Amino acid sequence: MAGTRLNFLVIVADDPGFSDCGCFGSEIQTPNLDVPATQCNAIRYTNYYVAAACSPMRSMLMTRTDHHIAGLDQLQGITRAWPDHAGKPDHDGYLDQHVVALPELLSDGGYFTCMAGKWYLGTKAEHRPIRRGFKSPSLSCPKKRTDEWKKQPFFAYLPFSMLHWPLHAPKEVCDKYKGFYDDGPEALRARRLEKLKELGMVDQGVTPHPVVTTDGKPDEWSALLEQVRQALTRAMEVYAGMADCMDYNIGRVAD
Repeated sequence: MAGTRLNFLVIVADDPGFSDCGCFGSEIQTPNLDVPATQCNAIRYTNYYVAAACSPMRSMLMTRTDHHIAGLDQLQGITRAWPDHAGKPDHDGYLDQHVVALPELLSDGGYFTCMAGKWYLGTKAEHRPIRRGFKSPSLSCPKKRTDEWKKQPFFAYLPFSMLHWPLHAPKEVCDKYKGFYDDGPEALRARRLEKLKELGMVDQGVTPHPVVTTDGKPDEWSALLEQVRQALTRAMEVYAGMADCMDYNIGRVAD
C-alpha cells in the first residue's frame, strides 16, 4: 500500500481446468492459491463468463471490453496466419489502439506498472507491453524495482504460460503425483466432481456430461494399450507438476 492507494497483483494461468486447484477440489497441491481463496474472504467464482481462448480473453482482461472491439476476434497467431481473417473487422491480431488498456489508465494515474510473463496481444514493436502502459514489461529484479518505486502504488501483472502445452516440470515434482492418475480420466473426473460437491462449488444433483469426441465415443481406459495408458498417465503427472510449480512461484511472489 502506497499511502491510501491499493496495490494490484493480477495472476493469470494459461489453460487450467476448473478443478485444477486444491480450493476447487483438486488433488494437486496448490497451498499458495488455496489459503487466500479459503481463509481471506476471497471470492471463488462458479459461473464466470470469458472468451474461452488465449488472446481474446487477455484482451478482455486488459481492456474491460468485448474482445471483438479490442481487435482480437481470434488468437493472434490465427489472425496472422490464416488468409480468411486478413483485413476483416475485429481481426487485427493485436490489442487495438482505439481501446484503452488498464495499465495505461493506471500509469497515467501515478501507478508503477510492471509485468512478467506471456503477453500474446501482438508481436510488433508498437504492440508490445511497454507501448500499452507497462513501465517495466519484463521484470527480472523485483527487489531492485520494489526499492526504486516503493513510494508509488503498483499494478503487477503475472501471466504464466503454465499450464499450456508443452508439458514440462522438474521430475521430482512430477513424481509426487505417481499413482494418482493410474485409473484414467473418468475416475479422476468422478473424484473431482464429488469433491466439488463437498465444497459446495457445484449442486449436489449435478451428473457428469457424457464424454464426446469428434469421431465418436472415446475408447474405454481399460481398452487402451498398456503403453498408451502409461504415456497418458505420465502426461497427467507432469501436468500436475506444472500446476504445483506454478503455485510454488506464486508463493515466492507473495513472500
